[in-house]
Amino acid sequence: MMDLAECRTEPIDEPQKAAAVRVLRRTDTFRFVPLRGTPAPGRVLADPTAIFEVTFNRRLPLIVKERVTLLFAREWRAAQRDERVDEPGFIYCFHDLADPANVLKIGRTSRRPEQRRAEWERELAPGTGKSVRLLFAYAADCNEFAESVVHEVLRCEHIANRINPLTRKELTEFFSISNVMAASIFVRETLRYVNRFCRRATERFGTRPRAPELTLPPRLR
Repeated sequence: MMDLAECRTEPIDEPQKAAAVRVLRRTDTFRFVPLRGTPAPGRVLADPTAIFEVTFNRRLPLIVKERVTLLFAREWRAAQRDERVDEPGFIYCFHDLADPANVLKIGRTSRRPEQRRAEWERELAPGTGKSVRLLFAYAADCNEFAESVVHEVLRCEHIANRINPLTRKELTEFFSISNVMAASIFVRETLRYVNRFCRRATERFGTRPRAPELTLPPRLR
């Protein structure tokens, strides 16, 4: 595993690439406006690493891009061999009000995201009221794989050495991201790409369940 101390994203400063990023950031897909309901289908970028770079305007290390490529290659081979054991679900983002504003929990669940939020709150903040907020959630056809892709692309933003006080195990789903809207756009567009990939694998190699429909809580519409 990469040494996280050496994992850094950098501002995109190459003139040609920076200009292309500026153009894409003005499109409907990457415009930083509140979302209402399910986003309309739009242009899907080449891969989640490109989605990250456009959304955050930062360049990923080459090793992260290589690791993401390997994830997709392994998933395709697993589909070929009928070895996939994934299931539909949701990728969610929580924020605990006890944490700094830039600390986000991005994980997966096969249940409704609000149920997972309530469960997480009961585990780590019992009796405190609604201290954990569900910031956004998107449906995933291949839930475990989708989470792996999102986490790998966000590897440089990962927050290490957070321990679950109940299990004493390290919490691996926490990231330092100061712009929640950017995080939401990144996850949404990455899942659009991943869902398309999983559906193509299904069409090629066999039937898989489709992602469930998600009705957002009123405050997220």
